[in-house]
Amino acid sequence: MISRADITSVIDEAEGSFRECWNTLSLLGSKDSRDGQKDADLSKGLFDFQPTLARTLYDLSEMYRKLHQEKRGIIARKAELTPEWFRHRLALLSEYQGVIRAAISLGKRLGDAFAWIFYVSTQDHLLEHGDHQRQFLLPPGVGGLGEVTFIEGVRAVGGHLVLYHGITSFLRVGDVSYINVKERKVAAIGELKTTEVANGLLNIRLHAVGSSEEDLSFFAEDTHHDTKEDIAPPSLPQEMKSRLAKQVASMGDVFEFSGPEGSMELHHDPHIEELGEFCQELKPSTYAYRRIGDGLLLFGTRTARRSLSSKLFGGAPPRWTEKLQDLVHEVQGIMNQESSDNKILIGALNDPDIEHRLAPGMAPIYFWPLDAATIGDILFHEVEIHYLYNPAHLVAKLRRAGFEVMPIPGRRGFKVEKRIGDTIFRLEGLDYYTHLVTHEFWDEDVVVEALCGAARSVEQGDIPPNAKIRMDFRQ
Repeated sequence: MISRADITSVIDEAEGSFRECWNTLSLLGSKDSRDGQKDADLSKGLFDFQPTLARTLYDLSEMYRKLHQEKRGIIARKAELTPEWFRHRLALLSEYQGVIRAAISLGKRLGDAFAWIFYVSTQDHLLEHGDHQRQFLLPPGVGGLGEVTFIEGVRAVGGHLVLYHGITSFLRVGDVSYINVKERKVAAIGELKTTEVANGLLNIRLHAVGSSEEDLSFFAEDTHHDTKEDIAPPSLPQEMKSRLAKQVASMGDVFEFSGPEGSMELHHDPHIEELGEFCQELKPSTYAYRRIGDGLLLFGTRTARRSLSSKLFGGAPPRWTEKLQDLVHEVQGIMNQESSDNKILIGALNDPDIEHRLAPGMAPIYFWPLDAATIGDILFHEVEIHYLYNPAHLVAKLRRAGFEVMPIPGRRGFKVEKRIGDTIFRLEGLDYYTHLVTHEFWDEDVVVEALCGAARSVEQGDIPPNAKIRMDFRQ
């Protein structure tokens, strides 16, 4: 049986790797002057970043699967076990899985920051990635091992950086990207297929798609051959061939996507600086509060110095109910006294209970205008920041802008639409836009401005009737 000590061990080992990766990102973003040694450390850190992170995420994914397998075994033996032990063990394994998921989320945040450096100038490609199902865990068995082995051994080809998708939350088409660093563009996307040739020997096949033959010409400039063994690679199983054909076809969609047909600029100043100031105020053993905008209330504390595993296993801090005694008074400040739509949404900025996924169009926290120490505190759970959000203020602003906003009966959320002549401009929901306020610290007025801009495009005939509008925000 897997014990808490086993989970603690794998998390502690992962923390060491994560901090290595974070140190590299911190050094990369540092404005301090660098000497020859710092430049050498940065070069080595960038070179080792992906292999280190990929191997760590693979080990965490494998531990998650072991926990799942133990769960299945216990469920299969339910009739032989006492109800109390059965419930207790399943709850414990679920807790262990939650801790592993939180650690993987931290790793994915680091991977998103690294990959965004190379994708920020080619964001059109990301729309197609966003339409595909995300894989939170690295692939199991030989497939995942092959991907990790590949990035450990092949870090550049023909002067092009190899970027492994498995370390990110937003790259979902294919397994690797080949980045033309000089031209700052994605030259190709590759799919990896691994078969085991012999015990301890893998055959990894790469199938790549690019926008043109010229973009793929770099493959001829740099090839890798393993001459240690003269073993003919086995043919792929038919099922794998069929799956590969579909995956390669979908990779071409990334290059065929033509980008948005229209756009508008939003000039706004997110409340990031206020978040930074709030983080500086946080101290252990007490809670601080800060209202941001009309409807958002942050409250948080600084955690005691301890290992990542201890923080992720968590538990409420001592006497936390006493320390939050001012919360009721603070909440009154975000209530809209003239509205019947007051509701309170509760969440956390870096919630360990939620799998990390970079919101479409948003930049990783690494690129926020915060100092490295504050970003590190958030990533490594050195601070706990929670929020209470009342959407009633956003609802009122939308109504003043001419939108009809109605609560959805029996469900959380609102139905939002605007009549423009015989046409109805309708939102599928407000969840994404409330996320912009609670997690990206957008001002509510800017959210309303963005939606009004889309409505104007409908009114001016730029968008035909019965069309589905894709709102593509970019930072």
